[in-house]
Amino acid sequence: MKRVQSIFLALIVALALAVRLGGIGYGLPELIHTDEARIILDSMSMGQRLSLLSEDVNYPLFTKYILTFSYGAFFVVGKLIGLFKDRVDLAVRFLTDPSAVVLLSRIVMAALGTIGVVLAYYWGKIIDRSVKTGLIAALFVAVEWQLVLESQYALHQTLAALTSTIAFFGMSYICLSESRKAYAIGGIAMGLAIASHQTTVLFFPALLFLFLSNIIEREKPLVEILKRWFLFSFLAILIGILGNLNYIFQFDKSMKFFLQGSGAAKVAFSSASYFSYDLPSIIVWYFAEFVRRNYIIGLVVLLGAVHSLVRRKKLDVLYIIICVTYFIFFYKWAFRWMHLFVGLIPISLLFAAKSLSDLTNRLRLSSISITLAVMVLALVSLNVLDVVKMDLMKQNRETRQLAKDWVEQNIPKGTRIAVDYPAHAVPLEAKYPTILRNRVARAYFDNSVPEGVKNKYLEFVNTKNTYEIVDLIDSKIDPVWPSFMPEDSIRRASSNPTMRDIYGYFNFRPFDQILSEGAKYIVITSYTYGMFLYSDDPRKIYLANTYIKDDVLPFFNHGHEIERGTQHELMYYVAKRGRDYFSQLLNNDIPGVRLIKEFSPSDRTSGPVVKIYAVK
Repeated sequence: MKRVQSIFLALIVALALAVRLGGIGYGLPELIHTDEARIILDSMSMGQRLSLLSEDVNYPLFTKYILTFSYGAFFVVGKLIGLFKDRVDLAVRFLTDPSAVVLLSRIVMAALGTIGVVLAYYWGKIIDRSVKTGLIAALFVAVEWQLVLESQYALHQTLAALTSTIAFFGMSYICLSESRKAYAIGGIAMGLAIASHQTTVLFFPALLFLFLSNIIEREKPLVEILKRWFLFSFLAILIGILGNLNYIFQFDKSMKFFLQGSGAAKVAFSSASYFSYDLPSIIVWYFAEFVRRNYIIGLVVLLGAVHSLVRRKKLDVLYIIICVTYFIFFYKWAFRWMHLFVGLIPISLLFAAKSLSDLTNRLRLSSISITLAVMVLALVSLNVLDVVKMDLMKQNRETRQLAKDWVEQNIPKGTRIAVDYPAHAVPLEAKYPTILRNRVARAYFDNSVPEGVKNKYLEFVNTKNTYEIVDLIDSKIDPVWPSFMPEDSIRRASSNPTMRDIYGYFNFRPFDQILSEGAKYIVITSYTYGMFLYSDDPRKIYLANTYIKDDVLPFFNHGHEIERGTQHELMYYVAKRGRDYFSQLLNNDIPGVRLIKEFSPSDRTSGPVVKIYAVK
């Protein structure tokens, strides 16, 4: 019996790892996820600087510690086999071609995602005392759409999903045992989650419930209960801080980012409301998204939530409290997507597995029943087909890579070419490598990269023929208010840090200036110009479709009227500025500039629409 169960678990783990590794080569060597580039660059810089503090506080440090450690191991092995001479050599190779480091980073995330599968199994086996629950939970986590997608990028969400599961495991263990060991394990588990992501605060109401229930039930003397919770808290805080030293040494910067990020998330890049910002709306949205992405698994997740509401045992109440806390925290956010719920998704899958396991118990199906195996495989088959299809698509070059190939075949090196949003632009060879295609990373290269690394990289660039890239976006440190923006709106936006940042970044060089400076071609993508177009504009298509199933229109929703009195009102003017700017190209209103080539996605190719214009 145990041997058969071990074989089932091994097969599930192998499936989980395979579907995650199947898509990690996407975009390489030219394209890297915007957030991924910043995380990898900062992790590499920590190794170069021999520092436990990051330059960029925008992402949790624990993820960067793991990546930095993996880069260190990569460097040691590479040096032993003669691949690298020293740290400078590694850094220069990384800047000239980051593929090896990016691939290593994605492998690490795929491995962490797979560990979550094993953890789900042991939650079922230990907490629910059911191998059947464990195997079903492992299979659900193995093929759940969002968890697979996140595991294919070097982003902190995969670690957030894993440590959220670990934290919930620790809380669940406390429900089963009043021993000091349980509280020590729970504290360590919570500390790992605190170090991994800020949304761990959403677990605190559930922790408060657990603490109060211990006090009320009083199965042990009050002093003993308080001692155990002190042990829990001490370990959680200690590990949380050690895993993210920014909490101590860069607290103000970290808090500023968290608050500003939350402010930006409430408006996204929309000047018009897309959702109803209330609790019923986000609850319906969450479960509807689960069903849309995961088909029958999503329905089982809904069933699991209903069963928890009906049972209302201590574990069920913990789950319900965590769900409600997530919904309350996020219901006003315009950035409403499953990417934000990676800490809740695996927990929802655990209760879905428990619900299905309980149902099969009533049908008297054992954990190694052929009937049960066939039934569960049928439940996940659509998910497996979808993630395999996604992996196959990711093997193909996307539209920006195809556009790059065309440019290199038809436009001589050294030509001045204007491009749009650097993080989303066609990755043409230029002075700055692709991984530095954002203003934070570029400023880091200019101001913080060791001179030895910078000089060697620039020597390499000077030996190559590259394009002279001009940015259409002319970002500023301080906001630039449009001339058509009312004084009252400017006054309110001036006091809003999020609006100040947005109105500082999204400024544009006039096209007559671009042309007078000698640009011979202009290359834009729908990832950028689509951000600004009205939502009923038929050209507003293929917005960040590398996420494949995400509907990102809500993040760039624009109507023809100003939504006064809403959280989106102040976004109208920056959206209009961008829309007026790119419409000149899209409507062929610039004399001497004409569209000569266009690339569009297909069933086998992802990416944006790419438009290449020539200047007479």
